[in-house]
Amino acid sequence: MRLSRLIWATLGVFGLTLGCRSVLGIEDYGVRPGDGGGSAGSGMSATMAGGTKGNETTAGGTGTAGRGGTETGIGAEGGGGDTGVVAECGDGRREGDETCDDANTDPDDGCGPECVVEDGWFCSGMPSTCANTCGNGALDGAEECDDENSTPLDGCEACTIQPGFTCQGTPSVCRDVDECAADTDGCDALTTCVNTKGGFDCGPCPDAYLGKGQTGCVAKVPIDVSLHSCAIQSDTAVACWGSNVYGQATPPPGTFETISTGTHHTCGIKLGGVLLCWGEDGSGQSTVPPGTYSGVAAGSQHTCAIRTDGTLVCWGIGHDYLREPPAGTFKAITSGNDFSCALRTDDTVACWGTDGQGSTLPPAGTFRALSARNGHVCGLRLADDTVECWGQNVSGAATAPSGGFKAIASGSGHSCGISVTDDSLICWGFEDWSQAPTGAFRHVAAGFYHSCAIRADQTATCWGEDEEGNTTPPPGTLFYTW
Repeated sequence: MRLSRLIWATLGVFGLTLGCRSVLGIEDYGVRPGDGGGSAGSGMSATMAGGTKGNETTAGGTGTAGRGGTETGIGAEGGGGDTGVVAECGDGRREGDETCDDANTDPDDGCGPECVVEDGWFCSGMPSTCANTCGNGALDGAEECDDENSTPLDGCEACTIQPGFTCQGTPSVCRDVDECAADTDGCDALTTCVNTKGGFDCGPCPDAYLGKGQTGCVAKVPIDVSLHSCAIQSDTAVACWGSNVYGQATPPPGTFETISTGTHHTCGIKLGGVLLCWGEDGSGQSTVPPGTYSGVAAGSQHTCAIRTDGTLVCWGIGHDYLREPPAGTFKAITSGNDFSCALRTDDTVACWGTDGQGSTLPPAGTFRALSARNGHVCGLRLADDTVECWGQNVSGAATAPSGGFKAIASGSGHSCGISVTDDSLICWGFEDWSQAPTGAFRHVAAGFYHSCAIRADQTATCWGEDEEGNTTPPPGTLFYTW
């Protein structure tokens, strides 16, 4: 019995040694681990290989990534099993998910660092031999095009179709896409699309607009009123008058391109897209986030603006649904007390915030201008220049008259517009605030209890309640017009 145990212990040690040699990848009697078709050496013990013992000939199992051999003798069953051989990129043997292995991990030689055939190459054999097929005029592998050359900016670069081109045939013939003619340019309707090689140029926005032709032209606002009034002078400095409890009517120096008055704060965009706000800031409504802007709308205790890339941002007091505007690109914005509306680049309207009697539920269709104040909004229809209003209808302020208009302004209990026929003012709503002056006008703004407009001669006139000088613009001042 002792002799028998000694023999089996000796065999166990011998088998352990063989098993370790196999695990380390050392050839044992001409067999490498995972190589199919060879003899398995003596295979005395399954202690390391994970097989079963027995005096028989056992066929090795086939693993997922390797192949077991045939073992003879008292030995292991199936050295491969479920684990098999782990692919090692750079060993010259194509295994597992490798699509090539050229015995190195160098980039740009056809077989990349992860043993995947690179675009424009064809690899075969072990170790892999790779040939550059891009430029042979045939579509090989994942090539999108092949025009038999490496000329840049011809539509087919590195055998990939460049944006703004279409390529067909072998060898590939590439042609520039005329986005302007195909009406796929996305340029603002106020700009002129010019086709370029591989793209297009929308051109600048007109003088009366800010922004870019690609992201939308935002109309400049030279005058706005709420409880106070502000307007851009002919020298592009801002002049304000009326209520100044929080300094909202004390503008900073400099040149401005557009203006917006909130209840007790004011915001203006300077040259270069710099946005400044002044006046009340108890809710953060005058603390502007970093960036450049093309449009702004000051509300009661919040402010929303259009960045130069066309996206929206809001700040100040309000629930998340007020501070978090919709995604997309926009070209006009307006704010009421606790809601805002904006005109998308496709001319449809989006509104968000507190819904007071439908103020955040705009009608379907396309518009070219919007104006909100207090709890209602009015917009100019793109198709026929008619006015449509929604939201609170205090004193009939949201009941617009018929006819075409070129400008619109919403007040607290009244609204006004400039007629397309003779540039005259037409106002509706509360009678005391809707008694418009006569004459020809270029711009109009409606506030809580008064309104102001810029005449064709660049002078300003105001009407309504004259609390704290709201309706008394500085005499002799000329204001900016477009």
